[in-house]
Amino acid sequence: MKIGYKWAIGVVIFGAALSLRMIAVHNLPVDWDEKVYLGTARSYAKFIEAYDWRSIIDYAEVNEHPALGKFLLGMSIVGNSTFRIENLNLLPLEEWYLPKIPLVKARTLNAVFGALTAVVVGIASPLAGIFLAIHTFAVKYTSLIYLEALPGLTSTISAITFVKYNSLLSEANQSVHKHKKRQWIWLGISGIFLGLTAASKYMYCIVGMAIIVYSLIQDVFIDRWGLKRVKQLLVWGLISILVFFLFNFYLWPDPIGRLSESILFHVNYSQGEYVQSFKYPVWQPFIWLSKSIPMHPYRAANSSPGSFLITIDPVISILALIGLIPLIKRNSFYGYWLIVAMIFLMVWPTKWAAYILLAIVPLVVSAAAGVNFIVVEISTHAKDFFGGK
Repeated sequence: MKIGYKWAIGVVIFGAALSLRMIAVHNLPVDWDEKVYLGTARSYAKFIEAYDWRSIIDYAEVNEHPALGKFLLGMSIVGNSTFRIENLNLLPLEEWYLPKIPLVKARTLNAVFGALTAVVVGIASPLAGIFLAIHTFAVKYTSLIYLEALPGLTSTISAITFVKYNSLLSEANQSVHKHKKRQWIWLGISGIFLGLTAASKYMYCIVGMAIIVYSLIQDVFIDRWGLKRVKQLLVWGLISILVFFLFNFYLWPDPIGRLSESILFHVNYSQGEYVQSFKYPVWQPFIWLSKSIPMHPYRAANSSPGSFLITIDPVISILALIGLIPLIKRNSFYGYWLIVAMIFLMVWPTKWAAYILLAIVPLVVSAAAGVNFIVVEISTHAKDFFGGK
């Protein structure tokens, strides 16, 4: 694909993705966790305005999730940190006591991250980028003040750069030194963005688990290289860990203690009474993917009329099922990523709707593969039919 063509596709996808997300930014009612995350962002904004770096590092309200995403949300509302959030509730935007400026600014930052993710995916697979641009779960949870947009972008970059590394590794199978430097560059970039993912939200590191699973399967069962990638993956993992600690500044004073406290929170929360009260079944992730956001019960997937212009999530899910087998047959990393992510979503006790975004990128890539499979099959059968005539 020519560079100019890629840029044109990227611009179109970015425009479509951002437009849909900005509609959601201005129309979606306040969602469940936005008050919490906006409050955290407001505190960071106040610390930044006061040049209070010590408070930024020691701000304990970020022990639930890593600090990077919340800090960037805080930066987006610097200069607008003097507002109250006590009256922030499920009201139309024009009725909020909260000034619109800080909330819209923070939402817009996430919308830009979400649109950029669609661009990154679209450069590799234009149809997948379009599917990601319009998928209602992707639109919603990258348009609210949630923590999904940034790790969604960084985990996608980590995956795509790993795929580039893997393609160079395959080309170098016959020559040990071929593309060696470029392999390390792409793998290093993948490790850096995996570290940024971990510094934004732990759960999105499932892409790292998918990379490990894929690499081991490829080395042992497919290429029979005898764990050729282990040394390189160890360096990749070390890079990601270093970047994680570098950008998760809350851990600096007490890395082991604060990290343990943060991880233990998620374990306890997932087994807590509140999560268990929803009684979501193991297959709940498939239920989320079976309908677009407006078709789900209000309590489960809060939305408002006019927030989503395109609602074809079930079609994308069906296409993803069709495309999964071709992806696996081609030994595509995205097929493995989708399987690993869906298994995690089924096993993990907490099954909030937003967690679907852990699997959304490989899902849309699989959907694009499904379209390609259908087109090829129709074309083949058409040729056979008319050829027979």
